[in-house]
Amino acid sequence: MVPEDDIGPGFAYTIGLAHTHGASEFAMFGVDIHAMHRMLNSIGEKSAAGAVLADGQRHPGVVDGHHVALRHVDLRWYRTFFGRAIGFYR
Repeated sequence: MVPEDDIGPGFAYTIGLAHTHGASEFAMFGVDIHAMHRMLNSIGEKSAAGAVLADGQRHPGVVDGHHVALRHVDLRWYRTFFGRAIGFYR
């Protein structure tokens, strides 16, 4: 979880799903960071259990009635937002 600061809103992302389960990593923006943490864990558990999650899918009611829409992340955002994940996968 990355809290909101003077530069921008808070966000959260996973690290290790690809390494441990061969699954995609996930990131979220736009909701309370604690809610995003719970939602990422929920989606990550689905992915780790073998669910095929792909760009464009919608997952209603993941946590606290929030809906999740999956989208690919532009590679140009990686360094700006996902530094810890980059460090993990080096």
